[in-house]
Order: sequence, then structure tokens, then C-alpha cells
Amino acid sequence: MSVATRADAVLTVPTLRAEIIRGLSFSDYHELEAASNSRLGLIKRSPAHLYAERLDPSPDTPALITGRAFHSLVLEPDSFAGIYDMAGQCCGTTGKGTRCTNAGNRRRAGEWFCGVRGHDPEPDMQPDRLSVLDPEQASAVQGMRDAVMLHDLAGPLIERATDRELSALWTDERTGQLCKARWDAPDADAGVIADLKSCDDASPSGFRRSLGRWAYHRQNAFYMDGAAVVAPGSFDTFVFIAVEKKPPYGVAMYHLPDAAIEAGREEYRRLLARYTECELSGQWPGYPARVDTLDVPAWVYSELDFFGGF
Repeated sequence: MSVATRADAVLTVPTLRAEIIRGLSFSDYHELEAASNSRLGLIKRSPAHLYAERLDPSPDTPALITGRAFHSLVLEPDSFAGIYDMAGQCCGTTGKGTRCTNAGNRRRAGEWFCGVRGHDPEPDMQPDRLSVLDPEQASAVQGMRDAVMLHDLAGPLIERATDRELSALWTDERTGQLCKARWDAPDADAGVIADLKSCDDASPSGFRRSLGRWAYHRQNAFYMDGAAVVAPGSFDTFVFIAVEKKPPYGVAMYHLPDAAIEAGREEYRRLLARYTECELSGQWPGYPARVDTLDVPAWVYSELDFFGGF
């Protein structure tokens, strides 16, 4: 295993086979040209969807901003204030001469403005370079953070993980493809990599739906196989720390059975092979040019059976 600093990371990425990079920001990690679990999720839909996203990335949704802010506050609290800020009340004046009651969404020279009804005195001025959280987002981020850190198992695990948000790069031996992953809270002493997940429902039935929707089993396999390359023998367990986005900010921890991890491994290997094929050929096709038979969801038949009883 080799360890790089941020200063030499960009220069050495093309020749990396097994490396951990400390201190790499999320934006710089995102720019690394390597296969990731999220990219594999896009290519599963179609290579064309991944290619389009790489050319013109989708803007962040409020949910993504909240999730990243939560990660930052839990895992990198010292840098949080330099990345995020909570919007204050707009400093603009209404037509009646009173102060605008809107929350600001842009900050100019330390003052907030909402941007409506001309409440932006310098529209061409470069805004302060911070991601803005509205009061609801800021409250949720703080609530989730407190819930996780006060949890009897999750809090101590994160506290022990002194090297957080580690970026890993490795070459997949089957395809020769450069891969990347970002570990939230690796605890080498316990052999555990913990992954924070904000969700609507952290109960077993609720988080099971998240597992299926977001293919967390594939992430589990992809991350752990990468860990076996860059830090052999250091990690043998992957756990999810699920925290709800609304009060009481319920927290639960889960790990997956071997069968689910193996299913994720089979899926990522197939997708990675397709990713590599597209990279080599320069061809990123969309949906197949054919006519498929597509059945209705199972609930449609169940609904018919229900109404048949009347």
C-alpha cells in the first residue's frame, strides 16, 4: 500500500495500482477519472446515461446538498464552516419599506439576499463561495449529526476513525480499469469500514428498500474488494450507519449477509466489464434497439384479485 498526499495525487493518478489518498476534497475526488460505484449505477441504466452525466453533470438537489453537509459535519467538522453556511434573512427591502422576510440564498460581501423582486444589489458580483443551507437543512444536518455521535455504537466507531473520508484508487485485475472509492469512517484497528447513509426510514423494512433502490450491496462489495487491494488484511467488515433525515433522527446500523455481498460483487463485475469496454471503444450506446416484452408490476395483478372479491 502506498499513501499519497493531495499535492502529488493528480500527477500520479494515471499510473496508480493501489493507493490511499489522504486530504482529498470531495470535488477533487469527483474529478478523478476512474470507475466508481456511482458511475457503475449510471451505466447500469445505459452507457449513454453515464456519458451524458460525465459531459454535463446534473446540478445538486437539495437532498444531495443536505447529505453531503451531514457527511462533512460528522466526518470533517473542522472544514465544515469553510464549505457550508446557513442562510440568514434577506437584507432586501420590500415595497412597503420593511425588511424582506425571505431566507437568503446568495451572499454578497457577508450579507444575504433572496434574489427575488430585485433583492440582489450586485447580480454580476461573484457570490461568496460557500454552499448555502436553508434553516430547515441546517437544522436537519445538526440533528442527524448529534444523533449519530450520541449513538452507543456509531458515535465511538466514528470517533476511533481518525482517518476519515479516505480516497482509495486501485486497478481492477480482471479489466485493468482504474477504480476509486471514498471510505467514510475506516477503523483499521477494528477492521471495519463504516458508511454513513441519510435516509427517510432507518427501520429494517425501510432501509431494506434503500438497499434495493440504491444498490448498497454493490457498493459494499466494490468498496471491500478495493480495500483488499490497497490495504490487504486491514478490513474485513463493512457496516452502514443509517440515520433518518427528520426528528427524532433515528439511527440504526446494519451489515449485509455474504449472499447479498456476493450478488453485489457479481453485478459490479459485469458493469465494470461493460464500463471498460465502452472506455476502450469510445462507444456509449443507449437502450437496445429491439422490442421487449414488459409486464406490468405485480401489484396490478394483486389489485385485480382484491377487486375480484367484491
